[in-house]
Amino acid sequence: MKSKQFLIKTGIFSATLLALGSTQTVSADILYSNLDTPAGYFSAATNEIGDEVILADNGNGSTINSFSFNFYNQAADGVASISIFLYANNGSASPAGPLKPSTVLWTESFAIPNAPTGMNVDVSTDLPGGALAVPSDFTWAVEFSGLGANDGGLILSTNAPTIGNNYNDYWLNLGSSGSPTWVTATNADYNINFLASIGGTANPPAPTPEPSSMALMGLGIAGLAGFMKRKANRS
Repeated sequence: MKSKQFLIKTGIFSATLLALGSTQTVSADILYSNLDTPAGYFSAATNEIGDEVILADNGNGSTINSFSFNFYNQAADGVASISIFLYANNGSASPAGPLKPSTVLWTESFAIPNAPTGMNVDVSTDLPGGALAVPSDFTWAVEFSGLGANDGGLILSTNAPTIGNNYNDYWLNLGSSGSPTWVTATNADYNINFLASIGGTANPPAPTPEPSSMALMGLGIAGLAGFMKRKANRS
């Protein structure tokens, strides 16, 4: 496993946001960004949770080479760890309707240090080959280990992303990563979004297929036949 880049910030949330912005890969376009003023912590010590995002790539898919997000951990150093998953949403329909996270596009696990006021982790260096092909709409999810009920979780933003798009709900795995039971969940008071940023290169639009020579010949013959018929009718 490659070394992990942690940017630990103490004190106010705005410092954490500045750290997150500084980890962007310069050569990458920003395809998704939700760096709005944090609204608080989202406890996630007991279940895998996921955020389904929509990249700003016009639905053509992308190759990402930068992925950062924020979380907190109140457990002592060396006690807690985190597993990260990127999923394609190509599973069966959930009870609410959307397709469930299914195919694992990438995963990684590592120990996390104590950071009770929040921290940023940049996992870009662990993407296979430094880049990863993803669909325009996919889910990133995390699962903590070694935490108490309220020891760790993600950092919330209740506003919509400034680049890309998101849904008002989030994914909750009531099973395990090996045997998942995904459901969508919501909050009655506000939309659930998490601080995250994704950079990369959007795929170009699929080229419009050129008409074949046989198709053009067929159109020409049909047009000529129509012309001859109209000419005969007029005569």
